[in-house]
Amino acid sequence: MDVRTTENEFRSVLVGWLNDFLAKGNYPFEIATSDPSLEVLDSRKFPDVALWLNREARMGFCFWELKTPETKILDSRLLKNAWEKTVAINGKYFVTWNMQQAAIWELTEDNAHYHKISKEYPPIYAIERAEDWLRPDNQRELKKLAREILDDLTQLHKKGRLILITPDVTFFVNKIRDANDQLVTLFGRALNEMFNRDRVFRGEFDKWARLQGVPDPGSAEYFEVASRQAVYRLMVKILFYTALRFHRHELPPLDLPKVGADEAHEILRGAFAKARAIDWYAVFEEELIDNVLWPDGAVDIIATLLTELEEFNFYDLAQDIFGAVFEQLIPYDERHLLGQYFTREELVDFINGFCIKTANDKVFDPTCGTGTFLLRAYDRLVDMGNRNHRDLLSALWGNDIAHFPASIATVNLFRQKFEDTANFPRVIVDDFFDLEPGKTFPFPPPTEPGIEGQTIEVPVPTFDALVSNVPYIRQELIEKKVKGYKDQINDVLAADWPDFRERLSGQADVYAFMFLHAAKFLKPGGRLGVVTSNAWLDTRYGYILQKFLLEKFKLVAIVE
Repeated sequence: MDVRTTENEFRSVLVGWLNDFLAKGNYPFEIATSDPSLEVLDSRKFPDVALWLNREARMGFCFWELKTPETKILDSRLLKNAWEKTVAINGKYFVTWNMQQAAIWELTEDNAHYHKISKEYPPIYAIERAEDWLRPDNQRELKKLAREILDDLTQLHKKGRLILITPDVTFFVNKIRDANDQLVTLFGRALNEMFNRDRVFRGEFDKWARLQGVPDPGSAEYFEVASRQAVYRLMVKILFYTALRFHRHELPPLDLPKVGADEAHEILRGAFAKARAIDWYAVFEEELIDNVLWPDGAVDIIATLLTELEEFNFYDLAQDIFGAVFEQLIPYDERHLLGQYFTREELVDFINGFCIKTANDKVFDPTCGTGTFLLRAYDRLVDMGNRNHRDLLSALWGNDIAHFPASIATVNLFRQKFEDTANFPRVIVDDFFDLEPGKTFPFPPPTEPGIEGQTIEVPVPTFDALVSNVPYIRQELIEKKVKGYKDQINDVLAADWPDFRERLSGQADVYAFMFLHAAKFLKPGGRLGVVTSNAWLDTRYGYILQKFLLEKFKLVAIVE
């Protein structure tokens, strides 16, 4: 049987894609239809695809003329035909697309001509003839291009021009830092006022600060560090959300009208909640520091930043630039102050090399910080032959007790394949001693995700490799603020290892307890590799830890 494809067949599929985008996204268009009848001069003409602001009121915005690759998008008859149809509805733009190439055209002010290209898109060279669009990989590229064209038409409708600025790293980071520096001072004052006015908040804040490694109350650094964490978390949320919107069109734009600080805060909280309902909990889940009352002066600074971010084209933002923005967002000399501890990549690779043995290994960092072990594990698994991004994200799990570094880890893993719409790193925020294998967390299903709320409960698995730079927090410091914490984690370890009767002494630092709890997350034959203090080699509590390791593990190496 001789079955041939035509532009009409492609047109019907394209209209379906467009209407699906419109149903799920925040677009100003009502519907896309095919073949409406137009009166042009003394004849009837039928645009291939019409994009309507209001179909019943006959308010069209843009027509799309489709051809097969044999007809060039610069074909004079094609352009004249599209121009006449656009003039007939007092339109300003039309699209020509021959499956391989596409362009948006803008009419001159007097509608007398059409030779002004608003944007021409890179060709899809794999499509050389009409039948090529049927291949699944080509369909994915065509669908992606259809959405990009629809986004550009949205910008033309809203602003009358396209956003064509690709962010320069230095300029981009400086814009954010300028806003950041102004906000830190304002938030520091607001935090100080809340701390002195509200006794309940003061108690909760002290507990939060202790767990995040913020300096002691009363020190010169106390409110400085806390306000910087609050502002940096807000900056990360805003930047990540803005970038997500170019690929997750169900997310509304961030826009702050002329409102007070409390209302502005609620507007952004509502938008961030929509992202959290899809996923990225480590970034968008709220914690105490996120609810510091906004000072009035903050609204104008944040609104200006949001307006400036709208000028950037995140479609063309290179993956390495997106990563560099986050790396440069926090100056190096502030990282230790903010409780961030970065492990050198060569040391991480050394440990990963011992522990990650096959391309299908599952890897866990229970104190992941900003995600260096997970990022380098991602690269190692790729080098070993696993190049499926979604499989890699499912195999790499991270946890941190602090939202701030966990949010950076999420972004760092996400940006490995920025354009993937099912891009959900398994980074969670929890006290490691509250985690158990089998404890579930909601994530979108592994297939193409839909709109917010579509999640399944995913259990924490056991792992082939557990790698980490465990924190060196003296547990008696936490015990001062969290009474009974020492007994709580000893009870956890007793449940983990009922056949191991020894209890770590009160002088043991937290990392020693973590060794014992971490072992529970490994499969038989799984490997444990950590950076740690060497105190356990010659202390009383270290004897108990050594005994446990010798009973439960085969020792490969201790490297000092």
